[in-house]
Amino acid sequence: MALKQTKPLLFALIISIFFSCGQPKKIVVSKTTKPPVASLQLEPSIFVNLDNIKKLGLKEGDPVFVHSLDKQIEVRIYKYFEDEQSCGLHRYLLKNLGIDYGNDSLTIVTAGKKATLAPLPIKRSIEFFSGDIKKWHKMVLGTPHADCDRQTGAIAKIVNKNAAIPCVSAWKHRLSYRGLWYDVNRPLMKLPKENGQGTYRDRVVNDSSFAVFNRYLEQVHQAAENDPAQPLNFYFDLHGHDLNVKLNNGKRIYRNVVEAAATGFTHKELRRIKKLYQNFWLKEMGPGYPQIYFGNLPEDINYTFKDVKVPIFYTGLGTRTYGILQQDIALRMLHFEIPDTLRLRPEMQGKTARLIEQMFTFVRDSLPDNRYSTDLIQYDNRASQIKKMVTVPAGKFIMGAPTGKGWACSRPQHQVEVDEFAIESCEVSNQQFTEFLNNAYNSTKILVEHGVVLDANNTTHVICRLKDNKIFSQISFDGKTFRVFKGREHFPVIYVSWYGARMYAELQNKRLPTEAEWEKAAGASLNGTFLYSNSRNEFTAKEINCENSEDSFEKGFLPWTTPVGYYPAQSPAGCFDMSGNVWEWCNDFFEYNYYKRDKLDGWKNPQGAEEGTLKSIRGGAWNTEFPFTATYFRLGVHPNSTLINLGFRCAKNVR
Repeated sequence: MALKQTKPLLFALIISIFFSCGQPKKIVVSKTTKPPVASLQLEPSIFVNLDNIKKLGLKEGDPVFVHSLDKQIEVRIYKYFEDEQSCGLHRYLLKNLGIDYGNDSLTIVTAGKKATLAPLPIKRSIEFFSGDIKKWHKMVLGTPHADCDRQTGAIAKIVNKNAAIPCVSAWKHRLSYRGLWYDVNRPLMKLPKENGQGTYRDRVVNDSSFAVFNRYLEQVHQAAENDPAQPLNFYFDLHGHDLNVKLNNGKRIYRNVVEAAATGFTHKELRRIKKLYQNFWLKEMGPGYPQIYFGNLPEDINYTFKDVKVPIFYTGLGTRTYGILQQDIALRMLHFEIPDTLRLRPEMQGKTARLIEQMFTFVRDSLPDNRYSTDLIQYDNRASQIKKMVTVPAGKFIMGAPTGKGWACSRPQHQVEVDEFAIESCEVSNQQFTEFLNNAYNSTKILVEHGVVLDANNTTHVICRLKDNKIFSQISFDGKTFRVFKGREHFPVIYVSWYGARMYAELQNKRLPTEAEWEKAAGASLNGTFLYSNSRNEFTAKEINCENSEDSFEKGFLPWTTPVGYYPAQSPAGCFDMSGNVWEWCNDFFEYNYYKRDKLDGWKNPQGAEEGTLKSIRGGAWNTEFPFTATYFRLGVHPNSTLINLGFRCAKNVR
């Protein structure tokens, strides 16, 4: 009897399954909310609870149809962290559906064979597109965030197809709404918060982030068939931006501009590039195209948009300080942050691709080949005349950036007290560091492998990099002795790590200064911090060595360091080059929000965060714009990093 009753039910179930096979599955959600932060990289997309993706029988990145009454859009579906009744959609998609954020019911239907969007699974990859190596010798276009910058990867493919320019694109490395954040431009990552949403503010460096960064660099060289030990001739870094600006009436609007940075170009050459850009768009579009501004050019540091004067922001500061735009990657580099208007619409992608081809042609055909020279002008060596150590008296001072100045990591201002200490008046020179290397090598404290100097007691710690490893290093090693290139003896040492700076200091019975000591020596006082280390709140181009200074050593070749103490700017304590020349290592771990900690016992001799993956650097360099040479400006760099624009000076206790 039971068997007879089961047969009809089983038959009905089989029929139901048969007719449901291939039929679209659907779910209904009743609450529309704003999508996760930093999810624009995945547009057009809908974000739902993971259980709903499973109910639809889909994987992340698969296409679906979203219905509201008689309107429909096609999007890709991704995991969200809200409840099953919620979904996240960007406002422009809601506009297409004729609804706004609230409680409107939406039906999500599997797209199946009707889909026009291809599934977009979350899979990190870095790929290069071979080009005409003879035509574009040692020249590469890169899109480090080809998806999160929305269509920069598509533009790279057009450039490669039409002009045969070698290109490299990285995909799915900045899923920051999930905490899956690897910055291909810099060896950094962010970790997800404990609840799985968003990411921690502080960036970290680990083996995974280094692996992603190095893999990108390898692909860049591979695309150009270039020896990684040698710099490229030209690298073009293409990004997108989402800048907005607050107008005088309080309204915020999208900043429709191109913000750019460059290395290896003279100001005259950059102005020629601006002219090429303007002429191209006038021919292609007529008036109304986005204007371009270079962080390198004095006239572009502050520009006017919609009658509002705004400071240039997307200058690639981090990438130029410790990432892909380091000067040793290529002899010339351009970094473009382009707005949506130049990359989202298919017709504009083609035009932007043609503009990039024009840039490559200009660099190849119109600029001199040689961008590096060891020839030096004659200069008076003042290093021997400068007091080696200056004493900074104990006392209280105001540390940090004034309201409205600098980045959030340098605020708020707070009162700090430090004990009396001594600090070197100049940055450590090549000659001084070479003497240390020879002594350390002879006493077996260091060893050398393939042009890299390592700590003999811990070979994971890099001390510095030499000429055999970095073409622009100013120190060589012949197997027995370290030597400085003639004429570079009194220039600041570069390509030295935090570990190398610390070892040098300890063998001199000194130490690295804390951030607080460094800032006090640079000019901070109870009356407020001098913005620049020339004991004033402004400077002239003749006083310090930065991007826009009058650097007589440039000579139309690479912008470069200058001998320690060469520029006259001097802090109240008597220190030279605390604004510009090279960034300087401090002893502290870098924590972005360290100044926001509640110091119930007062800020007395602060030592920085107790732990971290980055060490603080201060002072700006020859290739950073003048706002970043301010005495309060701070960045974090991995202690094993060795950079073309990073050195140090030592401090010590006086009691």
